Amino acid sequence: WSSDVCYSDLRWFAAVPYFMVQMMRERDVEVLCTFLSRLGLLASSMEAIFFGKFIRHTNRQVRLASIDGLSGIGGTPIIPALVEGLGEPDSETAERVKTALRGCDKSALAIQIRSYLANHQTPDKTAYIAALKENANPQSFRTLVWLLEDTSCRSYALSAIRDMPIEDDLKMPHLEEFFLLTNDDTTFCHEVVEYMEVLQPGFDASRFIPITVFDDSYISQVRFSP
Repeated sequence: WSSDVCYSDLRWFAAVPYFMVQMMRERDVEVLCTFLSRLGLLASSMEAIFFGKFIRHTNRQVRLASIDGLSGIGGTPIIPALVEGLGEPDSETAERVKTALRGCDKSALAIQIRSYLANHQTPDKTAYIAALKENANPQSFRTLVWLLEDTSCRSYALSAIRDMPIEDDLKMPHLEEFFLLTNDDTTFCHEVVEYMEVLQPGFDASRFIPITVFDDSYISQVRFSP
């Protein structure tokens, strides 16, 4: 080896790929947990997908170890693997997932939560709404606004919207988008209007004609655009 090659370069040619192969073969849960939790300190973002595969392992300890490994990797690449775990009924697993995600980009996390909820049947969205509220940013706010369409969690989402500490002028465009895209005309919508009138006195919801009156073919694309 050249003396110019540093240890971080050597780990790609030796330790990480070697132990990844061993992990695929390993049947001893204790050994596998050790590999997962410690190898994350050496692994890079390129290995995040591999570590994420163990999130769905049948053994709880392996799942926890994979979260620890992903936490060691850190950064935006670990978000897709961990988002599902926010809704884990096991409190320790959910708490470890939250801890691992704490240093990740908040906007990227909000976008990933929106994508995950759109593509998976998730009856209880409470944990996801709590995560969005905790990671306050415009993308988190937009995801909460999108959840106003869901009758199973809209009241909790609206409560989180009211409490989110971002500037009022950042909130209004997303709430206006809701009125342009929604088919809803219930009492709940009037609650949203009342909140918008607090944000912007004199707000007139009647000027918003839902786009669905004309064409709803691209509504989903608008909702999930960045």
